Amino acid sequence: MLSKSPNSRLTAHDRSNGRIAALSIGEVRLQQVRVVLATAEAISSFEEALAIDREVENKDNAAGDLSNIGAALFQMGDLKGARERYMDALAIFRATANPDGEANALANGAEVSQELGDLPRARRAYEEAVGMFRKIGDKSSTARFIGDLHCPGPYGACRQEESLG
Repeated sequence: MLSKSPNSRLTAHDRSNGRIAALSIGEVRLQQVRVVLATAEAISSFEEALAIDREVENKDNAAGDLSNIGAALFQMGDLKGARERYMDALAIFRATANPDGEANALANGAEVSQELGDLPRARRAYEEAVGMFRKIGDKSSTARFIGDLHCPGPYGACRQEESLG
């Protein structure tokens, strides 16, 4: 709140601070609009790639396109849409026997489920993803998602708590 001088008028300093605050808020909002527009454009490009990959019957690339769309939807806050795309990708990766793609789709779906508060579903998916990462020898992903298995609540909550402590 802006302070007022004894005669109830805003001082020049108060007006300057108010202007700076308004400009800062405007810049943040503009950046948010840019992110949304860029993400929407990315989704359009991923959907174009998906159509091409389906046309040429490149199933692994199509699954990757679906995962990219899921990531963009997650960025935009469309969590249910993101989870749906990740599950579509998972089905294709399973059908094409792509364990790396399958593990990543499971982990991505788990993150979305965790963010949605569906912790039992997130846990099952994390457990399955960790098993697959172990099987393919991906120690980095195994370690990351083992940590997420023991972190209840929205995605990254434990990492945020650890950074505060």
